[in-house]
Amino acid sequence: MVLITKWWWIRHAPVLASSHYLYGQQDIPADCSNEKSFLTLAHMLPHDAVWIITPLQRTYQTATMLQKISKQEILFRTEDNFIEQNFGGWQGLSYDEINNLNKNLFNNRSLRFLAHAIPPDGESFNQLVQRVSFSIKQINELYKGRDIIVITHAGTIRSALAFALGLEGGQALQFNISCLSLTRLDHINLIEGESLHQNENWKIHKVNHLYKS
Repeated sequence: MVLITKWWWIRHAPVLASSHYLYGQQDIPADCSNEKSFLTLAHMLPHDAVWIITPLQRTYQTATMLQKISKQEILFRTEDNFIEQNFGGWQGLSYDEINNLNKNLFNNRSLRFLAHAIPPDGESFNQLVQRVSFSIKQINELYKGRDIIVITHAGTIRSALAFALGLEGGQALQFNISCLSLTRLDHINLIEGESLHQNENWKIHKVNHLYKS
């Protein structure tokens, strides 16, 4: 016998900020003005699910709009470990500025190298994967067999994929995660018998799926 926990990972709506600089954990509001972009996605979401957001307002705003359209009113659980990567001293800088300050960080460097890179007073992508994985395991136990809707960030969703697929950080950075995209993962919990290996406990349904109205 098995119980399946269904994870609905959604990246927040576009932010009201330039796409040319790294905002990371800065608390920038989302642009939720175009209801049509929310419509089909909202109607695909299950009812009676656990809703999880992060401490940043863009996830709360996105979740509120999705619930409004799908006519649901469920309290949000805030999960600190699902917040975006802490880019420390790089936050608020353009990608060109970061590149120039760090000896051409993004030029001719592998994604594996970038996954290990630690910004000043920040954390690496690999460290992000560790904290996201820790909370996924806890939540899987707490809400076993439930639907879990998580409104979060691109780095967090890549981290969830790294955990589920047993990927290195550099491999997970290859995934493109667009705003208001859905990534669907199932965790398979065995009630009897021996446990599967970590990445054999997961089924991947969709990655970066965009619903168009």
